[in-house]
Amino acid sequence: MMSQLKFYQTATLILLLLNLGMIAFFFATKPPTPARQHPPADIHRLLRLDAEQEKAFGQLVETHQQAMRTLNRLQQEKLSAYFSTLLESGPNQQPPADGLREIQELEAKKITITYEHFRAIKNLLRPEQQPFFKEFMQQALQRILGNAQKNPPPPKDF
Repeated sequence: MMSQLKFYQTATLILLLLNLGMIAFFFATKPPTPARQHPPADIHRLLRLDAEQEKAFGQLVETHQQAMRTLNRLQQEKLSAYFSTLLESGPNQQPPADGLREIQELEAKKITITYEHFRAIKNLLRPEQQPFFKEFMQQALQRILGNAQKNPPPPKDF
């Protein structure tokens, strides 16, 4: 009887330790969330940039990201103000036209800044690097616009 009790105590302790180990393993190996805002590290290899070009490219990216963060923050504020008018107005109230125009102008600025950013990157390249720009732009547009060939949703009974 005593040996059977000892066996169950030992088995319980081993199973408890295995469970704790599995939980620790899953928390420790959790994959990081992808950082969408930063360009992939292999862009330098794709465009075959030298050290000077990499430095200039990094400055272009930082400047672009800073401008986009500012515009995104402004756009978020304008959108919040635009939709908050629904809380303040009656049921037949029309949306403020100037608010929508400001939001559209911010979106146009974002597109223009991004276009100029890509133009600056293209101008950074030497003539022998120019053919690689097409692949770079395809990858960049896929990141910006999202993958058009997304997987279908899972079945409803899944």
